[in-house]
Amino acid sequence: MTSVANVKNVTANITTYTSRSITTTSTESQQPEVAIGDIQTVEECLTYTYPVKRIFHGYIIGKHGNTINELKRMTGASINVSRRTDAITLKGSASAIDEAKIAIDELVKKAYKRSRPTHFLSIPISSPTIDSKVRDFQQSISFCEGVDPSILISPVNLHITLAVLKLFEPSDVESALEFLQQECPKVVQSVLNDVPLSVYLKDLAIMQSDPAAAHVLYVKAEDETLTTLGNAIIDKMVEGGYLQEDEKQALKVR
Repeated sequence: MTSVANVKNVTANITTYTSRSITTTSTESQQPEVAIGDIQTVEECLTYTYPVKRIFHGYIIGKHGNTINELKRMTGASINVSRRTDAITLKGSASAIDEAKIAIDELVKKAYKRSRPTHFLSIPISSPTIDSKVRDFQQSISFCEGVDPSILISPVNLHITLAVLKLFEPSDVESALEFLQQECPKVVQSVLNDVPLSVYLKDLAIMQSDPAAAHVLYVKAEDETLTTLGNAIIDKMVEGGYLQEDEKQALKVR
C-alpha cells in the first residue's frame, strides 16, 4: 500500500499506553570525654533526603530486604525508604552518603530499563485519501481466514509513532504535556516554516518476527522532512528529560 498523507496542522500527542534537603546533626554530645593530650576526630553525621520515585523503591529494597541490606553494608550509610513519598533518607558520613547515592542511581537505571512504556508520543495523521485507502484495505482482508474485523482500528486513529515514553505518575504526564505544548510549536515552525507536510506511506509490516505471534501491523513512513521533524521533537523530549537517548526508534504509522 502506497499513499500520501497531507498533514496541515502538525501537533504531537502523548497518549496513555523533588527537591533535596540536607541537615547536619552534631554528634559531639554523644562522644565520650577526651582526656587531655588525646586527639580524637569526630566525623559529622549527615542526613540527606534523596528523591527517588516510589515505583523504584521495591527494586532498592529487594526480596526480603536483601538489596537494601547489601547497600547498607557496602556503603556504611543508614538507608530508610519512605512508604508515602518519593524519597529515601540517607544518614552517615559524607562519603557514605555519596556511595549510597551512586549505588541507588545504578539500581534505578537498571529498573528503568526493565520497566514497560506507559505512553507513546505521536503525530496524528488523517485525510480523505488515507481514510479511503485504509478502509478499502481493511475491507479486502476482512473476509480472510483468521482475520477478526474487530481488531482493525478506525482510520481516524492512525498516527505516526515517534517514541514510547515511561511516565509513571500523573505528575510526570502533566509535566511532559506542558513541556510538549510549550516546545512543540517552536520545533514544528523551525522545521516546516508553515509548509504542509506530505508523508509517503508504504510497506505493510508486523512488529514481531513471527507472523503467528504478531498483534500489531504498521506502515513505514518515509519523508526526509518528516524524519527531520520527528528527530527534532524527540531530541527536544530528550533535552527535557522525558526520553532517553537510546530509546529513539524508526518512525511507524499504526
